[in-house]
Amino acid sequence: MKRIFFLFGLMAISIAGFSQTQEGYTLGTTSGNVDCYYSITNCNGKTVVLLRFDNKNTSPVTVAWKEIFTTKQLPKSMPGHLNKQVTLAPGVSSVLNCEDMSHREYIIGEADVNQTYRADITGFRFGEVSVKPTN
Repeated sequence: MKRIFFLFGLMAISIAGFSQTQEGYTLGTTSGNVDCYYSITNCNGKTVVLLRFDNKNTSPVTVAWKEIFTTKQLPKSMPGHLNKQVTLAPGVSSVLNCEDMSHREYIIGEADVNQTYRADITGFRFGEVSVKPTN
């Protein structure tokens, strides 16, 4: 009987982790044959934005963008304090969940939005996206 509860518990944890993996992403923009997605989600009681990219090119590219947020503190759109850039191999690049630090640049936390306070993120969009071949 204990084994059944143990297996059921493991299964529930697996299902909960799987639901965060690839579902719930919104297409933010497409530029240079790269689809840029985002997902606003809860991670350990904090709101985070997870990013996902689908490079449909046959070679690596460098993608640059500005992050634009809306927050409870400032309901109008505001740019983040950093311009972001990543190099992508062909195919999908993403994190498995908000605790996957293999690509930390794909996870935007409340403290990443504004350096003076923890922002309650309510919206996100990509701004000024550029895609260039990687040399």
